[in-house]
Amino acid sequence: MADLPIITFNSRLRDYFNDECRRLVEKLGAGTSMLEQLRKQLIAAMDGGDTSIDVVAKQLGQSSRS
Repeated sequence: MADLPIITFNSRLRDYFNDECRRLVEKLGAGTSMLEQLRKQLIAAMDGGDTSIDVVAKQLGQSSRS
């Protein structure tokens, strides 16, 4: 099921995960630039893009195993 893309837009779900990601970034503190980049990619993809691990990793210049 995790391999399936999100095909519908849900602004409430996006807002929830956006807030949760921000909370986690603040909790982790400085040095989380990769985490912040990942958060931005996932939020952007939730607006109808591909959220698969392979696509997001490629957009960040990483392998899916990173």
